[in-house]
Amino acid sequence: MDKGTRIQIVKGKHKGVNGTVFWEGPNKWGEGTRLGVEGDDGQTYWVASSNVEPLTKAQDAGPPPPPELSKGDRVAWKNRGDAGTGTIFWVGQTKSGRPRVGINDDEAEDAVWVDARAVTKLEDEPGPPPGASPSRRQPPRSSAPEPEPFFEDDEEAPPPEPWSGPIGEPPAMDEPPPYDYVPFDDEDE
Repeated sequence: MDKGTRIQIVKGKHKGVNGTVFWEGPNKWGEGTRLGVEGDDGQTYWVASSNVEPLTKAQDAGPPPPPELSKGDRVAWKNRGDAGTGTIFWVGQTKSGRPRVGINDDEAEDAVWVDARAVTKLEDEPGPPPGASPSRRQPPRSSAPEPEPFFEDDEEAPPPEPWSGPIGEPPAMDEPPPYDYVPFDDEDE
């Protein structure tokens, strides 16, 4: 199949997905050829050419338009088996013209870059507070209760005992060390 051919996956775990062929090459796991397919959902699929059928113009409605997204929108995202929620900080296109977004994930420190068709806008969740820059990472929302204080009455930890021995000598111990202590002397070199 030629690059750009519109197909439907008719066999395998991705059965029913429509997309566009962007790569064709030898199948390392069997006979025939293998295809790289950009699904209409924004995901990439690698399938045997025997698992796809070309779509006729009557069958193909074409890829759906990307959702209307803007900076600061709260979204749920899905990419290659991973999923999460976050806030969009960048909206644009790839060199090939595909819609893409950058998302500050609520759970991870690193930004997530996904095809815009792989996100769902969350209408009921509030965005960043007024005046906050959507490109700044917001702390993750957590429903976990506050941890118990380590010290009673929220006291701070006592300061550590300062080591007052001279440099090169071990600190005072109740027992002798299990080895013979030899002070470091850099003049021997």
